[in-house]
Amino acid sequence: MQTKNSTTRPRSTPPLLTDGHVPSLGHLLLAEIDPVVARALQDRLTRSGYNVTVMESGMEARWSLFSTRYDALIVSLDHPNCAGLDLLDDVSKHRRLPPVIALSSTEGVAVEDAQDFGATCVYGTSSRTQDITDALHRLLG
Repeated sequence: MQTKNSTTRPRSTPPLLTDGHVPSLGHLLLAEIDPVVARALQDRLTRSGYNVTVMESGMEARWSLFSTRYDALIVSLDHPNCAGLDLLDDVSKHRRLPPVIALSSTEGVAVEDAQDFGATCVYGTSSRTQDITDALHRLLG
């Protein structure tokens, strides 16, 4: 006899479809220049059921936001050549932004500015990937 706990799935694991595939919880754009941070987030978010597109260049992320519909955006505020704030500002002038999670290595003005430009929440780049995944579940869930 199975107990209730043995048949329930953890919240972060989406149910399997009849053909064995896992449905996506959403399509995310991750605009992050640090390949270590990008890979860690991409791996965690993919395991949690999200379809993740990674862009290391702020310019690539900008064009991708204009050409593709994303359910959420995770953006580094520390992008060279196209700072995350500039990206948020420019894109928001032309189209509605999806929910935005901003990542910042600094505190203070950048955090307030990110929220002014449409960031739903701001995390430090050293935040646990689980915290960011939990925030996405709350935003999209």
